Amino acid sequence: MSNNTITLTQLNNVAGMGKDSDKYTPENNAVSYAASLMTSVDRGTRIESVVHKIIQGMGYTANQTAPTHAWDITLDLPSGPVRVEVKSAMQGTSPSTGNGQFFFSNISPDHFDFIVFAFVHPTKGIVLKWLTQDEFTDWSWNKREQKNGYSFITRENLTHRTVEFHDMDDFPGEM
Repeated sequence: MSNNTITLTQLNNVAGMGKDSDKYTPENNAVSYAASLMTSVDRGTRIESVVHKIIQGMGYTANQTAPTHAWDITLDLPSGPVRVEVKSAMQGTSPSTGNGQFFFSNISPDHFDFIVFAFVHPTKGIVLKWLTQDEFTDWSWNKREQKNGYSFITRENLTHRTVEFHDMDDFPGEM
């Protein structure tokens, strides 16, 4: 075999995940595996579209915004329009502990009323959880916001030590 070219098998086996690529296999979870083969932009855009369809399927009027917009979905509630941001992350490995974690970045609570987190989990598939802007702000009150927003790290079991996520079945909560 020549080293002058890369085969499709070689390209698919790395999936852009480096040392974490072996977590994502068709045997572990076909949906997560397919998502792992996408670029982060393509994966994020597709997940935003699916969340938009899920919200519409719950009976709400919702419009997906342009990719350059400050938030992803505008949801019409009886109290008025609200902004929904969707963030996705694949499970990586903490360099300090070696444990699995999800790293969400570029979160700006000034641009959403609700945030939906899409955990691309290697065995559970793509799991959706959400928070209100107030809940996220309560978490971030003593954190330092970077130029593009906050970074948010959760455990591989889809929990955070100080934040309680809501299931999508309960979206948008008591409004």
